[in-house]
Amino acid sequence: LDEVFHTMAAATIGYHGKRVVLYNVDGFWDGMVALLQQMSAMAFVRGNLDKYLVVANGIEELKNLIEEA
Repeated sequence: LDEVFHTMAAATIGYHGKRVVLYNVDGFWDGMVALLQQMSAMAFVRGNLDKYLVVANGIEELKNLIEEA
């Protein structure tokens, strides 16, 4: 998780323009994504969360995200 948050934090301050892509196999990341969305709604996340984080819920979605990058 450290790398996820470090990468997102660096993007929020303009260090890079990369997004974190989570491959959400069997809902593994659901809890963390829900927490981050709640934190964003409460203004604890700087900027638009969707700019820094994307969740792929299937292999085709993951493949498309990689090809877009």
